[in-house]
Amino acid sequence: MIENSPSGQIFIKYEQAEKDSNFVVFLSLTTMH
Repeated sequence: MIENSPSGQIFIKYEQAEKDSNFVVFLSLTTMH
């Protein structure tokens, strides 16, 4: 895998941040209704 490479680390962090932002959007959508 590419996890040991610097770009792999950045990709993993970006993927995690994307999941977190999606979760925040999901929370805001569910609390509006």
